[in-house]
Amino acid sequence: MIESILALILMFLVASGTGVLAERIRVPYTVLLVPVGVLLLLASQIPALQFIGSIKLTPELLFYAFLPVLIFESAYNINWKQLIRNKWSITLLSVVSLIVSTALIAVAFKFGLELIGWHIPWQVVILFGALISATDPVAVLALFKEYGAPKRLSLIFEGESLFNDGTALALYLVLIAAFTTTHEVSLPAMIGNGSLLFVSMVVLGGALGALFGFIFAKLIEKIRDDSSLELTLALVMAHATFISAELISHWMMHTMHWSIGISPVIATTFGAITMGNWGRYKLSSQVHEFVEHTLGYLGFLINSIIFILIGFVFVDIMHEVDMATLLVPGLIAIAVVVVARALSVYPLIQLFNKTKLEEHIPLQWQHLLSWGSLRGAIAIAIMLSIPKDWVPAGWEYSFTPQAFIAGVTIICIYFTLFIKATTIGTILERFQLTKMTAIEYAGYLLARMRIADKALSESDRFVRRGYIDDTIASHARKGYERWKTRAIAHMQTVCAEYPKTPTLALHLHVAGTESKILHRLYHYREVNELVYRRLIGEVEERILDLEESIVPEITTSCEPVFTWFDKVESRMSRLDELRNHYLFARARIIASDKVIMALENALQENTLFAEADVQALRAVYEARLAEARAHMHSLAESAPALVDGLRLEHLEDGLLKAKERELEEIIAEGAVAPKAALKLQERIAIHRAHREG
Repeated sequence: MIESILALILMFLVASGTGVLAERIRVPYTVLLVPVGVLLLLASQIPALQFIGSIKLTPELLFYAFLPVLIFESAYNINWKQLIRNKWSITLLSVVSLIVSTALIAVAFKFGLELIGWHIPWQVVILFGALISATDPVAVLALFKEYGAPKRLSLIFEGESLFNDGTALALYLVLIAAFTTTHEVSLPAMIGNGSLLFVSMVVLGGALGALFGFIFAKLIEKIRDDSSLELTLALVMAHATFISAELISHWMMHTMHWSIGISPVIATTFGAITMGNWGRYKLSSQVHEFVEHTLGYLGFLINSIIFILIGFVFVDIMHEVDMATLLVPGLIAIAVVVVARALSVYPLIQLFNKTKLEEHIPLQWQHLLSWGSLRGAIAIAIMLSIPKDWVPAGWEYSFTPQAFIAGVTIICIYFTLFIKATTIGTILERFQLTKMTAIEYAGYLLARMRIADKALSESDRFVRRGYIDDTIASHARKGYERWKTRAIAHMQTVCAEYPKTPTLALHLHVAGTESKILHRLYHYREVNELVYRRLIGEVEERILDLEESIVPEITTSCEPVFTWFDKVESRMSRLDELRNHYLFARARIIASDKVIMALENALQENTLFAEADVQALRAVYEARLAEARAHMHSLAESAPALVDGLRLEHLEDGLLKAKERELEEIIAEGAVAPKAALKLQERIAIHRAHREG
């Protein structure tokens, strides 16, 4: 046991050093971790370092300990609205493209091996095709983030990877069940049972995952304000969903002998998406950032261990199979996988673009989707789970089919890591995919102007207060004035080339202001989770439109629509519904008022926004403000006792927050003794508990 702990500590240290080195030489850290893993295992031959080899990458460790966290970390941050907008392209790549790729790889690899005298049974090449078609976005997405690749391209990559991990595993389970059956089954029956099993795994996996996400989100709702417990429940959800799906699937297939199952990967993916898009509102507002940072950290640790241990697996395979023997088959596999990926991307997306179901996918993006498809954890997991004692009819080699598949799989993974991953940045720059869009560049320039204005106003304040003299201040001001002048000139060029840019930038500025105000109201609990979801959801939809250069429609209606799910989930009574209408109208009044003030400032301070655009947007928000006030007045007339009670409640909350902030200031100044400060904090805490009870 102590040897395993020492090995883990050493791996974490090595991973940290590798991460620093990778950042300096601008190479994905996962690329460097694999050879580091090989070196570590070779170092374990030294007597003092023998403990390094005490950890092995087993299917159980990968499936039940590592994969749930990796899936949860990736899916939790996927925006459901963006996913829905790109559902057809992601489905095409994660299901149709995967099946096409599997078939192409199997056929091409079979005949490629025949040319060099290798007679590998069809079952083996089909299994290899299924597992190697699953993509891993870890290294690619890290580079996309570093180089600033288009958001939609990153989303398609991540969405495809998440869902084709599930479909690849489901396809593997269908195939291995068919290949290892001990009784005669006709081909039509095999295809029918296999299709039913595949579809059930995907559909039932999604349903079970959404159910677990809902249940755990409701549990988290009951323990708000305890970040450790909230994060623990979120991680438990990932493992509980994965293991439950596996157990239920095993029971249905082996105990009940049904031809249906549940994909644990798909279930965990949908559970994480449910938690990330609906359940995250159940989290305390101050816990959001903590959860995301912790998940990112866990993802880093687990990916580090996996990619180091891949090096261990490579060395282990060398003991069973002479890798020189597999070199030529491995090179054929690389060529086949690259060509099959291209053939499963370009033609399908060309046909897809003609359907106009979604926004056009440019050819440059298709190049990245084809070349940037790396292989990683899920391929290793499937490869390790192939039974070592499985030998199909016609196998004539001294090593096992599992060892053969493992060898060529690792060769392909090494190729994608060392060749593909290291050239992604060059390809992004070659096709100018790192270039900001007009709206992104406008946002960048506006930010520069705001920063320059802030710096100039601060320098004036320093002079007025006598911190510095005007001579020193003027030297600093000149630099910021030049910075602002250049930003204005660039902005005017962008506006001349893309006339919609000022309008889009103004709408983005307004949406950002409204989002900030709504978040603040939610943070201070002036709106509940349901009302906040309704309000922020509308703003997010507008931001998504703006990212696609669409000027959004802004509704002025102040009638929130609560679905049957909202009413059932929150057990909403008529009184609760009136309360939610009040909270909605009040938040709309506050947000609209703040946006109108921001528009007035924009008109005074920013000469780049057209006055007509500002006035038009101001008119919309004045109409929203008027509608919200009218709705509030109507509520006050129909339920005066409720509205008066809520107004008093908000007043008392505001006063309590003011007391808390003032006490924080007093403590920071050291103007009160620690015992007295503790006593005051206890009194305010009692008051807070009484208010919330």
